[in-house]
Amino acid sequence: MERATRDEKEHEWRMRDFDLREAEIARQQQCNIADRERRDTLTSQTKYFGNALKHALPRMCNDSGELPGYFRAVENLFQVYQVPAAVQSKLLIPLLTDKAKSLIARLSVAKLDNYQEVRDLLLREFCLSPEQYCDKFLTVNMNFDETYILFGAKLRNLFQYYMDSRKVTTMNELMELMVTDCIKQSLPSSNSCAICELLVAADGAKDTRHCFLHILKM
Repeated sequence: MERATRDEKEHEWRMRDFDLREAEIARQQQCNIADRERRDTLTSQTKYFGNALKHALPRMCNDSGELPGYFRAVENLFQVYQVPAAVQSKLLIPLLTDKAKSLIARLSVAKLDNYQEVRDLLLREFCLSPEQYCDKFLTVNMNFDETYILFGAKLRNLFQYYMDSRKVTTMNELMELMVTDCIKQSLPSSNSCAICELLVAADGAKDTRHCFLHILKM
């Protein structure tokens, strides 16, 4: 009799525990549904991802030479956090400098809502020329509070920006770029400009590298 009573109580405890677990699972499912519904609205998505990236997204720097790297870092974070395209520009705009915000004010509402449109406008307005990237790479100095690792990373970034600005994607193109840069530096600036102008007029060369590639083939 006593054992039967004990078994009955144990059964009741197990059933009560089972019911509690079932209730917890149901509650969690409801929370998940509510969370998805909140994330599905544009305002809620912006708030949700804004909070998630609040301490991760960097502010736009004032150094124009670092702008390509800045957008690369932002886009990597968007990818890591799986940020929808619809909210990307909304997360970026508050982080821009005052000058950048005044520039994007000229965009239409549709373009302002498009991250790529905002990014491309700022890159056109702020980015350095290929020659400026090259000069910056060749003349940059190590800061007194900078480690060799950080200085090396800075040099790699500057050289990457230079290659990107010259649209260099292969080893052969890199070799051509280095050779043509050496040829250009060996010529007086007046001769260099004159040669480029003649080649552009005669052959439709697009830029300095294409001009000197013509020289190499002559």
